[in-house]
This record gives sequence, structure tokens and C-alpha cells, in this order.
Amino acid sequence: MLSRAAATDDIGQNRADALIALQVISTDLTDPLKEELYGSVLPFAAGDYDQGTQAPSFAGADDPLSRTRISLGPSGLERPGLLALAALATTAGQAETVEELVLSHLRAGTITPEDAVRTLLSLPGDPIHMPVAVLSTHSSPAMRALGAVLWARRTNEPETIGIALARDAARIVRASLASSLSGDPRHDSVRGILVVDPRRSVRRLVATG
Repeated sequence: MLSRAAATDDIGQNRADALIALQVISTDLTDPLKEELYGSVLPFAAGDYDQGTQAPSFAGADDPLSRTRISLGPSGLERPGLLALAALATTAGQAETVEELVLSHLRAGTITPEDAVRTLLSLPGDPIHMPVAVLSTHSSPAMRALGAVLWARRTNEPETIGIALARDAARIVRASLASSLSGDPRHDSVRGILVVDPRRSVRRLVATG
């Protein structure tokens, strides 16, 4: 799979699929093997890789009057590289590197907030250093949803943040919060808000949580 990801004569989608496959099988790998693969995947996640041939050449493809436009999917490997890297992380230092890369790519616009959330939630345990207070007021609903999940996980976060998230305008934020609630006493007031949420799907998540 790594050889396919590194194949500069292949199209970007095939290389991305190889990295995604690594993410999928990561749960079956031993920690020593994950450690070895982590170092090999890191350049892809960091964007430090040979882009090579992004798409094959087709006759007439550059003709401005051609009616045919062929897309073979995105060629960037940062997103699948980050997901694979997060799945392979086994130490706090590796997880911190993933988080730093996510923030760097977010600032550069290389990945979307949704990509960032998927990557960070793929990390083992709760290694995310981002303050919940910052995430809960982020302009992106996906980032606020991440803040909701982390608020529910962390027992030392103020109850007021959870209440604000329970009243968030975006359904994804309230649903993420509802699905993350536990028996923590801080969750009682939040559960009381979400149990009467205008969206049935959110109420259902509270009832089954």
C-alpha cells in the first residue's frame, strides 16, 4: 500500500486510496509496525511528497474547444495522509504532531474543518490540546461539534459551555453533543435541553445515549 501511495506515475485518487486502506487496517496492526508505518506516512500528511503524474494525458485534453472534460478525483494526499497518520499514532508525541499538522493545513486551506474533525477524533484517547472554549465558539459547525464531543469527554470543562453548545443553531453540534453524553452530573442540565430539542433525531440520540 505504501508503494502505491508513493507511486509518482499513478493518479492521485489511486494513491489516496492506498493511504485510506492503511487507515482501515490500522486496528489489526501491532504497535511496532504502526511505529514503522507512521514515519513512512508522515511526509504525505505533511504535504512533503512527490506529486508526480496527477492525471494521465488524453488526446485533445488541452484543447480549449473540447467538449469533454475528464476528472479523476482530487490529487492531494494531505487529507488521506492525515487520516492514516492519526490511525497509526500510538504515542502522545505522535498525536501532538498530527494535531499540529491539522492546524497548519486548516490555516493553509489544504483541508476542511470536517477533515480536521475526522482526523482529530481518530486519534487514540483524548490527546487533543485545543481548548474547548475556543472550539465551542469557532465559526465552523464541524469544529464546534468537535468541541461538543470534547466537552462531554472532559470532566473539568465548565457546565456553561455545554449549555451553550446544547443551544447551538447547527444540528450537527447538538447531535454530536447528544451522542456523547454520559452519567456525568455536568450533563444533566445539557440533557434537559436536548431532550426537548426541535429535531427528533437529536431527541432520539439523547434517549438512546
